[in-house]
Amino acid sequence: MVRAKFFARTALALTLSLGVAAGGFSAAEAKDKKPAAPAAPAYKPTEKFVKAYVPAAKALETAVKRPDVLAQRQKVAEAAQRVNSASAKPAKDAALADMNAQITALQGMLAPEKALVDAAVASAGNPDDKLISGQLLVNYGNIAIDKNTQKLGLQMQLDSGKLPAETVPLVHFTLGRLAMDVKDYPTAQREIKLAVDGGYTKDEAEFFLANSYLLDKQLPLGLKLLHDAIVRNGTATPEYWIDNGVVQAFNNKMPAETNLLAADLVTNYPSKQNWDRAIFTITTINKYNGQEKLDLLRLRDRTNSFQDETDYIDYIVYADPKRLPAEVLRIIDQGTAAGVISASTPIDSLGNTVGKLQLQAKGRLAEDNNLLVVQEKDARGPKADAATVVGAADTFLSHAMYPKAEEMYRLALTKTGVDAGRVNLRLGIALLSQGKFAEAIDVFGQVKDNRAPIANLWVVYAKQKMAGK
Repeated sequence: MVRAKFFARTALALTLSLGVAAGGFSAAEAKDKKPAAPAAPAYKPTEKFVKAYVPAAKALETAVKRPDVLAQRQKVAEAAQRVNSASAKPAKDAALADMNAQITALQGMLAPEKALVDAAVASAGNPDDKLISGQLLVNYGNIAIDKNTQKLGLQMQLDSGKLPAETVPLVHFTLGRLAMDVKDYPTAQREIKLAVDGGYTKDEAEFFLANSYLLDKQLPLGLKLLHDAIVRNGTATPEYWIDNGVVQAFNNKMPAETNLLAADLVTNYPSKQNWDRAIFTITTINKYNGQEKLDLLRLRDRTNSFQDETDYIDYIVYADPKRLPAEVLRIIDQGTAAGVISASTPIDSLGNTVGKLQLQAKGRLAEDNNLLVVQEKDARGPKADAATVVGAADTFLSHAMYPKAEEMYRLALTKTGVDAGRVNLRLGIALLSQGKFAEAIDVFGQVKDNRAPIANLWVVYAKQKMAGK
């Protein structure tokens, strides 16, 4: 009779233990996350273990329903809510101390039950005993909100070698999440990787694997794992995964990782706000100025991601009314129509305003229009150097004369001493502007110098345009 009840309870314990609380989800919730438990497993525990197990299991069944235990668990839950809602560090620290005190009080109430559980675990002899001992520890840990005991129980189940194969990845993941909760990052890294390698990708397992390295200050590896997971999941990737990566990379001054993750952000979530963030982070982390920043401002223009008057002013300054007056006037008109800038908006500390630079650009525009023919003729001359040809190409680009700009940039690439990175980037813009998306993507891919992150963002934009977005 005892053995029949024992087997029934063991099957129930297995069901409850497979997804036990990690980071706030309960055993009841975990039941929805597990594969179906195998029917009637053939357990063969030792008689010695059975005698110690039965009173421990009965004690836990009674304890989970006791009014004092239920009331104390409610106090823990309320304290946890205060931890989550506190914003200032002193308030959060105080709330955390209170929550830990409430957990300690709860575990004190359950000391007799813990003693029975420990006695059962100590009596375990064969692998089946160890499997069931692990389940018993997990069930106690659920009731007592004791994550270290939950960890121990899950590890014991794994070490027994008796877990059904289909549940092993989930148990590895749950153990890893518990390890993260108690800041045991090496264990978290090992266990969550075993889960992911075993095919477990539910419950954001890939994100937690990356985060286990980020929290352990192994930033390059953590961010690589995060980027790889984003690439695998594509548009199914939760946006906050990528947000987290961008913030971590940017705040830790990691340009290569920032560039990758910023591109991931707009690849999967190309909102105006995210284009602003991507362009800002890439501009800042790479310390772009001058002509590099101008090409990023051109991308802001295409993605409608101007954030404030600073972006318009920068565009006006870097395009330069004396050099690219047509482009400057278009941006001034655009910013004025948007109500972001006006003629009186200051440009610098020297008294220059948007209005003054607008007058300069208008005065220069007539001359610029007359020079187009001359510039093209000079650029085609047999003695034209790279600077002459690039100057003509830049003028055509600023006038939105994209076929001419394409022709001039291609000619420039044949000249000695040409800045190939700058020219290929702008050739790509000219191609994209004509709807030649595949060619543009290919040309952007040839930018290998410090402008490569800029070109990569343009590739993202070109692919979206090619897809009709």
